[in-house]
Amino acid sequence: MVHAGNNGGELFAIANTLQSNMVVQQGKPLVVWGYAKPHTRLKVKASWQNREYDAISTADGTWKVEIEVPLAKPGVFTQNILEISSESKTATFNNILIGDVWLCGGQSNMDMELKPFLPWLLGAMHYRMEIENANYPQI
Repeated sequence: MVHAGNNGGELFAIANTLQSNMVVQQGKPLVVWGYAKPHTRLKVKASWQNREYDAISTADGTWKVEIEVPLAKPGVFTQNILEISSESKTATFNNILIGDVWLCGGQSNMDMELKPFLPWLLGAMHYRMEIENANYPQI
C-alpha cells in the first residue's frame, strides 16, 4: 500500500498497483481503492476528468472509486495526474498515460526480435525497414 499521512494525522492507504508512471486502460473505468480510518471522507481527482469523485471509507476501512477513462487519442501522450486526498493529506501520482495495458508472463517464449535468429526464429517481414523506421518514444 502507498501511505499518505501518519504521525497522528489522518491516515489512508492506496493500493500499491496504483503508481506514478503507469498506463491506464483506455475506455475502461480505473478502479482506485485502499484503506483509511472508518468513515474517512476522501476526494479523488484525475486530470483527464473534469470532476472530483468522493469516497467514504466503510466501517472496516475500505474505500473504492471508479473513474471513467476516455479512449486514447493517436499520437497524444498527455502526462496525466491522479490525486487522492483526505482533509489533511494528499497523495499525487504523476506521468500517467492512457492507452492499452498488456500483461504478459513467460520466459524465453516471450522474447522475439524483429531480425531472424535462425533456425528457430524467421523474424518479421521487412524487419530491416521496420527497425529503420521505428519511432515510438513512449515505449
